[in-house]
Amino acid sequence: MLYGGLQFLSKAKAANAGTKLVYEFAGVKNISFYNWVMSLDVLLRFFNPTKKSITVNYIYLNVSVDGVPIASLKKLDWNITIGGMKETIVSVPVKVDIKTVPALLAKYYKDGIPKQIKVTVKGYVKAEGISVPINQTETYDVF
Repeated sequence: MLYGGLQFLSKAKAANAGTKLVYEFAGVKNISFYNWVMSLDVLLRFFNPTKKSITVNYIYLNVSVDGVPIASLKKLDWNITIGGMKETIVSVPVKVDIKTVPALLAKYYKDGIPKQIKVTVKGYVKAEGISVPINQTETYDVF
């Protein structure tokens, strides 16, 4: 399944457990601007191709919009369990006061609120002792 036109699969194996984790940066949704606050949800799709449950216990993301870093997210306390042969989509909400990001504020003040934005997500997830990178960019319409 594809979300936001992206197809990015990362596979990792734990040598001692034979565990696999398949995931993709599934895109963004709910992009909005209101009173100079930008809101969006970063979507991650996880698939567990094994019969054993896998727990994702750490997510670290850097999010940029139009080339400007807007957020760093660390989720140490997440315990997302994915059952055997199951998939789940995780929504990570991001809210940014544009006034706190001078480069983005200057761009939008000069050009106005855009009809499209380019979102870049970099980071990694950890599950069962495996670290798997995320590094994707996609353009989305602003609603």
